[in-house]
Amino acid sequence: MEQDFTKGLSVCIGNYGYYNEGELHDTWITLPKTEAEIRDFLHLNHLQDPLHEEIYISDYDGVPCGATQLFTEFCQLEDLNLIAKQLVTVSPGDLEKVGAWIQANNTPESLVELMNLIEQADEIPFYSWEYDGAYDKDEFGSMIYTTMSPEKNYGYEMVEQNEELKHILDSSSQIESAFDYEKYGRAYTEGGEVTVLQDGYIDNCADGPDVDYYDRNELVSLIGDRYDAKYPASSSKAADRSLSHRQEVSRNASELLNDGKQVKETSLQEH
Repeated sequence: MEQDFTKGLSVCIGNYGYYNEGELHDTWITLPKTEAEIRDFLHLNHLQDPLHEEIYISDYDGVPCGATQLFTEFCQLEDLNLIAKQLVTVSPGDLEKVGAWIQANNTPESLVELMNLIEQADEIPFYSWEYDGAYDKDEFGSMIYTTMSPEKNYGYEMVEQNEELKHILDSSSQIESAFDYEKYGRAYTEGGEVTVLQDGYIDNCADGPDVDYYDRNELVSLIGDRYDAKYPASSSKAADRSLSHRQEVSRNASELLNDGKQVKETSLQEH
């Protein structure tokens, strides 16, 4: 079952300097976070200071799309924060499609390539079930395709495309009841030409997304805009506005204190 990343990506951060000195400060954080939140987190947990600047990722609480080779201790926190923003703004179904595509094809060579795949999930040659009755409901209100294995669904799909076989099965209820749709579907999937999912199948022989379509700066813009639109209160822009407001309040307070001092000094001088 695909892990749920709708709440973000949890990583454990350590510091090489402290580690070499025999101290473990490794601490978990769930991304995405604003730059200010990350900076405060690193400072409060003694994970980064002028004498201990180099951090590493010591562990992950699961990784998306089964791309375990990409998520190492050497990943940049900025990249992980960016992909975390992407994960919370895309559908779990898209991540499932990307994971299936990666499993059948080559693993991306970088997080940027993985983000490209996720960003272009609609370009993955995925096809929903189209056989007759797939979306009919049973006596319990469940759609028929959800009550069967992906292989069995694909068996029905292949029968639908084989007019001669379909005619034979439709002509006799006894023959139809004895026919093993799941075994028939599995025979097609064993060659690796298709990957079957619960909601449909992927044609692994067709062209997929271009993993070099977006560069990192373009991904930052695309993902950032979508994240800010979905979570305006958590966006970096909102954080900057909040910081500016706090700074303004601080300046006003300082001015009031200075005004108070001046009034007191003037009063003392007059007396």
